[in-house]
Amino acid sequence: MDRKDMKQMLFLTGFMGAGKTTVGKALGKVLALDVLDTDQLIETSSGQSVRDIFKIKGEPFFRRCEEEETLRALAKRDKQAIITTGGGLVVSGTNRAIMKKSGIMIYLHCDIERINNRLLHDTTRPLLQQNPGQAFVKLYKSRLPYYLDADFVIDTTMKSVPLIVKEIIFILDRLPAFGASCEQEIN
Repeated sequence: MDRKDMKQMLFLTGFMGAGKTTVGKALGKVLALDVLDTDQLIETSSGQSVRDIFKIKGEPFFRRCEEEETLRALAKRDKQAIITTGGGLVVSGTNRAIMKKSGIMIYLHCDIERINNRLLHDTTRPLLQQNPGQAFVKLYKSRLPYYLDADFVIDTTMKSVPLIVKEIIFILDRLPAFGASCEQEIN
């Protein structure tokens, strides 16, 4: 069976700044799969940035968009894809159940100090702006149990994107829905 005919989705989860979007794009190139970012899909459908949605309509509205308009639609796709999720999407038990039913969840773990350094001057992330310093660490720790509910965990701290992609492919090679499709060479 050609992997493009399979419905199994690959969900990359993790805290903001863990590398979901960057790793997802690199993995998509290697596997020749579409890469869809839940935050970008919401921005496109609403015509507003995530930051503006949080500011104008609030976080509860944004979380409803994640589940109702975005995640449910992605889970129904007929074509296999890599889905990079917003950092808070996993907090909802419904969202985790949708992801587990329609695919594989891989949590990209990154040390909080490393994330903090990566995002030091990032003004595009509303929860970072609302939760500076210790509140940021508290938010990270509060989400950790939900991230760890993933099927697999990969530590991205201090690793290159090609190495992370190799680790993901190592996992996918051993899964029936992906196995034979991951035999490409990675540079």
